Amino acid sequence: MLRNFRTTLVLIILISASVPVILFSSLLVKKIYNITREAAVREANLTAKSVSDLLNHEVDLIISRLVTIGSNSDVALATRKTPLGFRHYLGERAPAYIRNFISENPLVSVLRLFDSELQAVIEAPGSVRAGWPESVLKNAKEMLSNPAGDARTGYRIVEFRDENFINQMTMPGTGKASQDPNDRPESSYGIVLLVPVVFDVTNETYGVLAAMISFENLAGFALSEIKLPGTVDFFKNDIRIVSSPAFGNQEDIISGEILFDLGNPKSGQKHRYTLRISEPFSGRFSEITDSIRNLILLIVLAVLLVTLFAYTFARHLSAALNSLILIVQSYADGIYNLPRPEGIMFSEFRQIADVLGEMGNRIISQITEMRKAEEKYRSIFENAAEGMFQTTPEGSFLAANPSMVKILGYNSLEEMLSTVTNIPKQTYAGEERRKEFLSLLKQNRRVVGFETQIHRKDGSEAYVSVSTRTVRDTNGRVLYCEGSMVDITERKKREKAERQQKAAETVSRKIMESIRYARMIQRSLLPNPENIKGFIPDSFSVWMPRDIVGGDFIYMDCIGGGLIIAVIDCTGHGVPGAFMTMIAAFGLRKIIRDEGYHDPAQILKRLSFMVQTMLHQDTDYALSDDGLDAAICFVKPRETYFSGSFGLIFAGAKLPLVYIRDGEVTVVKGDRQSLGYKRSDINFDFSDHTIKIDEGMSFYMFSDGFPDQPGGEKNRRFGTRGFINLLEKNAHCPFDEQREKLLEAFHTHMGKNERRDDVTVVGFGF
Repeated sequence: MLRNFRTTLVLIILISASVPVILFSSLLVKKIYNITREAAVREANLTAKSVSDLLNHEVDLIISRLVTIGSNSDVALATRKTPLGFRHYLGERAPAYIRNFISENPLVSVLRLFDSELQAVIEAPGSVRAGWPESVLKNAKEMLSNPAGDARTGYRIVEFRDENFINQMTMPGTGKASQDPNDRPESSYGIVLLVPVVFDVTNETYGVLAAMISFENLAGFALSEIKLPGTVDFFKNDIRIVSSPAFGNQEDIISGEILFDLGNPKSGQKHRYTLRISEPFSGRFSEITDSIRNLILLIVLAVLLVTLFAYTFARHLSAALNSLILIVQSYADGIYNLPRPEGIMFSEFRQIADVLGEMGNRIISQITEMRKAEEKYRSIFENAAEGMFQTTPEGSFLAANPSMVKILGYNSLEEMLSTVTNIPKQTYAGEERRKEFLSLLKQNRRVVGFETQIHRKDGSEAYVSVSTRTVRDTNGRVLYCEGSMVDITERKKREKAERQQKAAETVSRKIMESIRYARMIQRSLLPNPENIKGFIPDSFSVWMPRDIVGGDFIYMDCIGGGLIIAVIDCTGHGVPGAFMTMIAAFGLRKIIRDEGYHDPAQILKRLSFMVQTMLHQDTDYALSDDGLDAAICFVKPRETYFSGSFGLIFAGAKLPLVYIRDGEVTVVKGDRQSLGYKRSDINFDFSDHTIKIDEGMSFYMFSDGFPDQPGGEKNRRFGTRGFINLLEKNAHCPFDEQREKLLEAFHTHMGKNERRDDVTVVGFGF
């Protein structure tokens, strides 16, 4: 497209006019969008606060009304099942109070009157087929156990989670259970308000009023009050307990959150929930979207007008260029005696046309002289064994002998002359080498034995030795170039093969020397696993890197308060893994010795932070994504092993701890969180596991190299379960013998397979 002058000019004008406008409009739209969204978020939070206050007010009103009903003598007498003439209260007045309360308080799903023996006396709007939750009955029983005194003013809010009870309750205002599954509550959360029924004459508690409120009713009430197309959700400990229908595009949601508390008056205990109110943001942005659409239409219209103007101007300008193109095309066809073109609009183009006309005259003169020289040297060209050629100063062939045609891979001289019109660009394989050749030719007027690569007709490359000189006229102007070319491809191939072989041998030797030296450095910097025997004689270690250097290592450090033992599995194996071991070992030493961390969970958290920051993996521009898995134990000094008050503390990042006590195997899994990776949570709190040490116990930590090794008859993994069974089978043996049996089982299983990963195991006992 850009090869056309008219089109290019139009595009330049169009881009120059439209890009600033489009850029400014985009920034303006983005700013409007951000301001509107921030305002919507603030409004959503205020709405959540308002709805929370309204719900608390409604619950307080319900409690107040329940207390009023609980102090009504008709309701109290309805709980008495004696033949004293109060049966009419049970049949007439008390049920009316209950029904009126349900109709006036839509938040309440069920209201039940219990007598002093927790038997249902009255229930509205209908019967609940399932039994009431145990937590509700327990609190009601406690309320009945205090029949006098402050029971008159007390009430309780009981939280329960009972799916059967919720699904069987009657629906508000219907008096019967709904048969439509869509009308039934979806969650299993609810609250029950318990209010004592007190008889004024005796000031005793005769029964309990229990009002059940489901969170679906709370959510529905909230939606009816806010009057917006949105959703209301309740959360308990970050778990959604009321799930409203989600919007289609989750990125289009604006949400406001606030804590929603329900508290008991005496205990002070609060039931805390999170209230979230959400609405689609697209509704708020619709008017702005219309304005933006109109702005875009105006921009498009302006761009079209600019394009029309640019096209008209370019059309006039390109008319002169067309005249020049016709001249150049005629020269390309070998027509040099053209008449002077007329009607060229611009003076600069007129001058160019005159220069081209003069150039045509000169070309005619030069061609005449070249033809005379060609006849003189043709016999030499035809009979030479090496490739001979003559070219114009511009780089096209004037003549070539059969040897030259053969070197370039053409079938005939005519084919080569018609195909190769620019020798430097079409035959030279390297741009820099071509420039070097032309520079030498220009400076010295001749080049002898210049070796370079060329392209043959079929696209293959060949090495040639070129010798060329320039032929000039009396004024020093270059008339043509002539020279010879010898094919040296076979010689170059032999030389290249010899150099590559020597270079490969040298590189391989240096790499192996470097890796062996790296192994010495790694083993010098990392703790010696065998040192563990100096502190715990009953122990063994297996450290087998898959390559000369590896990504696993065993860390051990004796501190004032005890002994720290760790198994670290870094990303990868070989040289990349070895680099990570250096970072991890340095981090552990700094964390334990310099910063004074001894708690395994804190060490893991600190090490994850250190690896992420050292590798800049906590930034968006990080180039690496490496990390490690780890298992760390902190063992108290020998004198406290069997004190009964303390033993061993373990924390793991994906790696477990296995211990055996009296033949029983226990696996303590590490947290499902690796250290140092980009995706690792830098604020993750790892878990400590405290294990009391008894005499005869044995402990084992290991990386995934042993369990993940394929082998056996079916070429499957050894497996974590199989590895733990192997530990259990040999736990009664001395630790040195356990080590030998582990290695024997590993090599037997591996067979002829290659080692898949680094293998690291640590075992110790007391």
